Formats: sequence, structure tokens, C-alpha cells
Amino acid sequence: MFFKKKRTPIEKFTYHSLNKREAFRFEFDSEMFLETRFKNKKMYIINLSATGISFKNQGFSPGDSDMIKLKFEFTNNTTAVLMNLEIEIIKIDDKNICHGIYKNCPEKKKETIHKYILEKQKEKIRKERLQ
Repeated sequence: MFFKKKRTPIEKFTYHSLNKREAFRFEFDSEMFLETRFKNKKMYIINLSATGISFKNQGFSPGDSDMIKLKFEFTNNTTAVLMNLEIEIIKIDDKNICHGIYKNCPEKKKETIHKYILEKQKEKIRKERLQ
């Protein structure tokens, strides 16, 4: 006899945006990281998405904003992509992590960030498979 397996309901993550890719983000670890400066303080980005970044608080407050420079190095490209982005801190969570959004970020820059996130995700998966 054949029995039907009961399917367990899967709760799907939903992100309310016209562009679903804005929900994708890359979390950096100690081996892969992006470094920049915010308010003249050196910082390491914890995670990156097409809408914003997170980093450890160093005396910042919600509403603080500054121009940052990011350097995206792609494996297939010999030249890095340098990008200037204005960041505004929208919240600081209970773990003292600043969550910032890009202000006035054009679609072309968002596409570059998406490309970088995808490449870093692939790189991380390859590393994990080798271990």
C-alpha cells in the first residue's frame, strides 16, 4: 500500500517591498569584511544589503549621517569598484549595533551592491564546502 506523506506547513519569510532583492544581505565574518569610515571613525561592516549596512556603535546616535566610501573587489575584475554612499543611522539595537540606510542611492549602485552580495555568498559557500 502507498501512503500519502503529510506535508508540514513551511512558514515563508516575507519582505514587503516592490523589489524582493532588497531583503538579501550578506553577513561578514572575521575573514571576509568590508572596512570604511563613518564620522571619521574606522569601522567594519557587519552586514550589507542593497538598502543599508550594519556596524558596531562607536558613540553614534540615531539620525547621524555621513558619506562613506566602499571598495568592492570582484574576483573576475582587475579593478575594484569604488562607491560613495550617504548613510543615515535609523536605529541602534540592544546589542549596540547601528543599522543605517543609504540616502539617495541610485539603482546602478544598488545593482553593483547586489552583484557583490551574490559573489560573496558564492565565495562563502565554496569555502564551507572545502572544510
